Amino acid sequence: MIVLGSAAYAFEAGVSSVLRVLESFSVEGVDLYASGFAVKEAERVRDVVARLTGVEVRVSEAPQDYRKAYQLFRDGLSGSSIAVPTAGSAASIIGLTMAAAEKGALVAHVYFPFGPWTGMFYPFVPRYIQPVQVSRPPGGLGGVKVDWEKARALMGELGWPRLWEMLGGLALGLNELDAELYVSTDLPDYPMLTLRVRSGVFEGRASTKLSLILGVKELMKTELWGKDADKRLPQPAGEKSSSIATPQVTRKSLEKFLEIALSHLAKAEKFEEDISRVGDCFWRLLGFRVLRLEGEGDVIIDTNLVYNGVHLLSQGYKGRIMVPYCVMVELLNKRSQAKTPLSKLCEHTVFLAFEALLRSAYLIPSDTWFCDAVLPRLDPLTLEKATLVTADKASYELWNNMYRNLKVKAMLIDVNSYSRPDTATLHHAMLTLYAVLTGYTGDLSKQV
Repeated sequence: MIVLGSAAYAFEAGVSSVLRVLESFSVEGVDLYASGFAVKEAERVRDVVARLTGVEVRVSEAPQDYRKAYQLFRDGLSGSSIAVPTAGSAASIIGLTMAAAEKGALVAHVYFPFGPWTGMFYPFVPRYIQPVQVSRPPGGLGGVKVDWEKARALMGELGWPRLWEMLGGLALGLNELDAELYVSTDLPDYPMLTLRVRSGVFEGRASTKLSLILGVKELMKTELWGKDADKRLPQPAGEKSSSIATPQVTRKSLEKFLEIALSHLAKAEKFEEDISRVGDCFWRLLGFRVLRLEGEGDVIIDTNLVYNGVHLLSQGYKGRIMVPYCVMVELLNKRSQAKTPLSKLCEHTVFLAFEALLRSAYLIPSDTWFCDAVLPRLDPLTLEKATLVTADKASYELWNNMYRNLKVKAMLIDVNSYSRPDTATLHHAMLTLYAVLTGYTGDLSKQV
């Protein structure tokens, strides 16, 4: 028995809850009780679950009063039932928990990672990111399997931005390869995630290979670059390798890792590039350091906020994030001017992040010129209610001094505006890095 009625992302929470329970336990059926406003979302959950597993979910409306909910749930539960209160309204959570305690039903709590994972749902989130905690050891584990091919087809219909599709495809591949169910009576603890890159000559082939290791299991290995080695030339003295791993990635370790992973790009087409520039690009953009915005009001962002990972907080920010057209113009301009392989990689990744940002941010009209001059000239009513945000000190001072008569409110982002990511966000950063470096789409045939 599962309840649904969370104020936000009810559909996503419902799909994750039902699928994680179905694959973790052997159940005879699923009853999904939804708050009145969430019934339509529950019906969408029912349709997705039927498509991916073939299991029919029975949808009913849950009472708004916890006492009536308790009576209804008590009549439907038994000692062999599983009660999942995670995604419910307050009344449903109270009623279901009380009824489960009285009937001796197993209570299962599905964890949601939030942060940059907000808006995504299982099976497009790694299983270990959504573990299940139970009130007592279950009698046995293992239930219905998700149809991974149907899941891939579904993802293509969701209208997600490309960066989400890359990450969701990677998660599908991980979930298919990882047999662990991540069900426990203990508080969940994510396994160590390691990305390892090796460069050298392997079986007569010069190549660079990237591995994804979860705990001690190497689940994926992809060739980033390779060509047949010329046997007339002396072989390298040995291979080069580097790794980054949770629970902490340093700037130095990321740059050392990228030095090997991107060496073929840095020396391509007669270019000799400084790989540390890509480290600069990825460090905040991917979330190895996380941008924090003070307050809850509406903000209008400058272009540099995109480079600093504003898309990672856009789903959970309580105010509106507004993006003027001039930001898109500057990003497209920088992308077209990128000439070297590494600069192209950086600008391509920035634009992927921009597409993800637009899923939840608001695009607003502006002159199609440089944002430094354009932003203070936006619609006065918009400027009255919002704060201009930039990481450029010169722009900040310009807006505060030259445009003082326009009553422009401005905020400067500095080194104190960033913090270390929590565990779920760091895993998101590393998996995004793997997806970006490999162009990964979830096709297991690409593994080497």
